[in-house]
Amino acid sequence: MGAIACDALREQYNDRSKGSISVGKVRELLKMPTRLEVDAFLKAKGIELHYNEADFEADRQTHEQLHS
Repeated sequence: MGAIACDALREQYNDRSKGSISVGKVRELLKMPTRLEVDAFLKAKGIELHYNEADFEADRQTHEQLHS
């Protein structure tokens, strides 16, 4: 299952397309309790996540909404 999820995520990032599979879905499929574990797993498989300032800002705003 891990190899399939990695391949789908790698393909999505290589094509810069959206909608193939999300990191959250990978976490769910691999039954990993945290996003950090998924990130470490993907990094070990050679999949670097594209996380930019816009992603950070969106995460910050979500965090603000959840904790206000």
